[in-house]
Amino acid sequence: MPEGAETWMPLLFAFGLVNVIYGAFSAMGQTDLKYVIGYSSVSHMGYVLMGIATLNVLGMSGAVLQMFSHGVMTALFFAVVGMIYERTHTRDTLVLNGLTKKMTIIAIFFAMAGLTSIGLPGLSGFPAELLIFIGVFKSYAIWGLIGGSLAIEGWELQQCIFSDYYRAYSWGPCRRNGMIS
Repeated sequence: MPEGAETWMPLLFAFGLVNVIYGAFSAMGQTDLKYVIGYSSVSHMGYVLMGIATLNVLGMSGAVLQMFSHGVMTALFFAVVGMIYERTHTRDTLVLNGLTKKMTIIAIFFAMAGLTSIGLPGLSGFPAELLIFIGVFKSYAIWGLIGGSLAIEGWELQQCIFSDYYRAYSWGPCRRNGMIS
């Protein structure tokens, strides 16, 4: 490896870690579904940057798989949000409730995208993030353990975001405002 790459990769790793945490916290404060997806994307690209910063095969492979997984997952998320908006004329999470009762298939696709986003085993997000974390722990020893632990906290924040939003507007009571009867 060139010396410059080895010198700058810890800084890129730190930037990736900041992306993961910042994106997750920013997504938590949003009420518009498009903004939630956007900030979640910032967080996922932080994982990609962390994988690239490992400079090993495992981390880089995880980064490539994460980019592919993120592309498919985000396209599905935006398609679902577009369908929700087409029927309800809102993307506000404070208004949307009871989607499972009115739009069952859309709620299922939203759940699939969300479960891929949080890295559920069996879906494409899991091996991508697992490879990145193994690459991080292999490359950075003690700093990788600390940084990886913080990145896992970002992952847990993403789980909270998805589960809270999904529970609230998929299984919550059906409201008249914002919903087509």
